Amino acid sequence: MEVDFSTLNSNDFTASAALLRSVLDHLGADLDVLKAIRKDNVIVDFEYILSTVDTQSETGATMPGKRLSRSTDDISRLFSSMVEVVETGTGFEAMATIDDTGSPRPIKQKFIRFRDGVLILKEDITEKKLAASTTPASGGNDNDGNSAILPLASDLPDSKKLRAQLREDAHFIEQIADTTPDIIYILDLNTFQVIYTNRQVAADLGYTREQIAAFKNPVLDLIHEDDRPAMMEHLKKMKTVRTDDKVLEIEYRMRNANGRVTWFCDRNTVFKRDQRGQPVEKLGFSQNITERKEQEERLLTGLDILCQAEEISGFGTWEYHIASGSFKWSKGMYRLFDLSEDVDPTPEIYFDYTGENQKEIITRMATRIRIEHQPFEETFTLITRGHQSKFIKSKAIAFRDKHNKPVKMIGVDLDITAQVKSAQEITELNKTLLLRNRDLQSMNTELRTFNRITANDYRETLQILYTNLEYIASKDARNLADSSRGNIRKAQGAIQKMKLLTEDINTYLGLYETDIDKTSVDPNRLVAHLLETMNPKLEQAMGQVTLDPLPELNADSRLFVQLMQHILDNALKFRKQGAAPNISITSTYMPNLNIPGTMDEQGYTVISVKDNGIGITEEETEKIFDLFYRVHPKSQYRGSGIGLAVCRKIMTMHGGFIKAESTSDAGTTISCFFHDNR
Repeated sequence: MEVDFSTLNSNDFTASAALLRSVLDHLGADLDVLKAIRKDNVIVDFEYILSTVDTQSETGATMPGKRLSRSTDDISRLFSSMVEVVETGTGFEAMATIDDTGSPRPIKQKFIRFRDGVLILKEDITEKKLAASTTPASGGNDNDGNSAILPLASDLPDSKKLRAQLREDAHFIEQIADTTPDIIYILDLNTFQVIYTNRQVAADLGYTREQIAAFKNPVLDLIHEDDRPAMMEHLKKMKTVRTDDKVLEIEYRMRNANGRVTWFCDRNTVFKRDQRGQPVEKLGFSQNITERKEQEERLLTGLDILCQAEEISGFGTWEYHIASGSFKWSKGMYRLFDLSEDVDPTPEIYFDYTGENQKEIITRMATRIRIEHQPFEETFTLITRGHQSKFIKSKAIAFRDKHNKPVKMIGVDLDITAQVKSAQEITELNKTLLLRNRDLQSMNTELRTFNRITANDYRETLQILYTNLEYIASKDARNLADSSRGNIRKAQGAIQKMKLLTEDINTYLGLYETDIDKTSVDPNRLVAHLLETMNPKLEQAMGQVTLDPLPELNADSRLFVQLMQHILDNALKFRKQGAAPNISITSTYMPNLNIPGTMDEQGYTVISVKDNGIGITEEETEKIFDLFYRVHPKSQYRGSGIGLAVCRKIMTMHGGFIKAESTSDAGTTISCFFHDNR
């Protein structure tokens, strides 16, 4: 496991450098840790994070925080090799000579990658050199004292020994890396004084490291009074630990600086022994488990509430204790099964009260309870002792101890018969509705076909009537009285109105069979072309249309033109007597709307057509879009009352809507709202 030194603060190690050095004394080596400094993801330098070399007493300066490029250390010339260690993970050895006592000393340096940095173990091999000089040479050249890079290749004769030495040297680092603490501290087992603690103690307890060190007896001063006996017993056990890899755990409470209780789980190992090998200091890793304890408390409270609610809500709870194999029921379970409380249940009792077709489900449940100890959720049909059939949903979870070992299975069996029957009824209703919808769709299709054929036949019949009457009026005019000729002309006028109405009905019904083809269209071009075709009407009415620049729309171009034509026709038709029509076409964007029936989360592009016509009352602004609705008498204004209904249908097909704003004798504004996903 690698240790992430990239996030460590050099100040955290400065105060404990002497302590760490004493830990490494048994290794016969010094330790440097440097983290890489990057620019644009390229390593440009290294910074000392930790150094157990006592440079302060020798030079008056400390190494942590110093850049490698500004250091006089001999390893600065190995910069490129150190970069390769970080980038590739391949370590190496380098020899160096240090002359700090007047006598040159050979130093063997081992470079190892630790996350985004390098760990350097420095070993004084003066004695080994002296010993080697008294033995015959092995055939290799002696080092001349200058630094040399020695790759840690697997084919070197002492590679196994070297790897073993590296593992030994990194023992302390691995101890830290193999744990995931919140608070790291070192405690004297004799005086109970805290020798070292990291900064996390401030976050979890609100105390600074200096405040912790100032306590006469932190064990008694901070630990909850109910947990002190257990902690004292734990410390006694620590003094009897024989091996350094032994880890002891304990859960306890401490009072923080605000007086509140915080739960911790400690994992402790021996940090230092005296000359007799007896533990005198422990290294502790404290994890804040307050949230976990609160969750456990909430779970227990929830189970109490469940027990109280069983009788009201029709469910039961059960527990299976893994160690003993006991299966306990609540009273609600006995009610579900219609059994007396003297029955001693087992997980296999479900087999006795379910049918053969439920065997696979029950087997799966029993396996999860007895063998796998895993959560499950199953639904099955229960047949009670009184032969009553019930639909049961069973849900279970595994309750685990502090070691994450399952201790018991806790489950709830809920009678969902009413819900299942309701769901079945809803399913049947949906099937019925589906069939009826199909019938309605079929009827609508037949009705549209009938209307289309009838309208076409009706139009042809009207045309024949009109033609015959025209023939009579022109051929037999001299044989007809003036009143008869007048009646024929009136009949022809009525037939023409019927033809127009028939065409409008066909237009409206045709929309139901039209497949909308929405694309990105330029409304400016479409409206300009429409105005050209309407120019004769505009000139006759002496009307004027002002067109502002309009944004692109996601619309069907053919239907958009039809929409605008109906609106402009209305604006020309319902003009004031003696006043020239003045019509303006504008657009706005509305990102948020609060209109019932609309999708507020989407924006709208609004195309508005405003006229200076006769207007209508506010009460009629909604009615004018209804089929065949007329505001004014037929004798006053010609029309079928279908045009604005067609407009509403077109906007519905676009997924938008249309509305009118008007005041009597003050003109009308028709606004068309198109979805805009900008």
